Amino acid sequence: CCVAFVLAWNMIITLLDLSVGGHLLSYFIALVAISVIIYLKPKVLLIIYLSVHAVYLALLPFFLPSGHVAQAEYINTSIAVIISIFIGLVIYRSKVLVFIQQKTIEQKNDQLNLLNEQLTETNETLEYLSQTDGLTGIYNRRMFDEISHDYWESCIEKNAPLTVIMMDIDHFKEYNDNFGHQAGDDCLIKLVNSLKKSIGSKETMLARYGGEEFILMMCGITKKASYDLAEKIRKNVEKLDIKRKY
Repeated sequence: CCVAFVLAWNMIITLLDLSVGGHLLSYFIALVAISVIIYLKPKVLLIIYLSVHAVYLALLPFFLPSGHVAQAEYINTSIAVIISIFIGLVIYRSKVLVFIQQKTIEQKNDQLNLLNEQLTETNETLEYLSQTDGLTGIYNRRMFDEISHDYWESCIEKNAPLTVIMMDIDHFKEYNDNFGHQAGDDCLIKLVNSLKKSIGSKETMLARYGGEEFILMMCGITKKASYDLAEKIRKNVEKLDIKRKY
């Protein structure tokens, strides 16, 4: 509506100028300026330009001075309208292409961000899997080998004793052979849960050292406390009352 009003306004000014021997400059400027500055859809652009220009052509003979031939004004303004429409269409198409490209880039960036997030999650999962035992969820032997040195250095820096408790399940092979590996897995899970319960909230490193071997490292507790903890662990495992006939 604004564009139609501006164009019609300049058309009227031009007609009034022509009636007193003026020129077409105002109408020309409006045609070109609107096509360059305002991004109109092709259908809207054609409707506005052709409608206003049709009115202009119809009114032109009534505003020309007597004896003035209107052929030149018809041709010049019609050419200006055609050029302006062409410019408007080209600019609108270029803006649409730029918009589509920007949207495409944004979509690609969103996809890349999503892939990066998924990759980060996957890497975190892989890192976790590489550090933990798949069955029991505690540290594996590889992670123990990496962290044990840090525990050693930490105890040296604090001038504190280092406790290492090694645990091995008796006759576990016979248990697996006779009750099956599923029962063996259940046994290991119960054992680890018992170990965690025995340790409580103490800062420790618990790891699966081998198939049926576990190791616990703690920093800063006394020799007596270490013995007491080991005995507590043994008693709590005994309380599990895991039946074994072999």
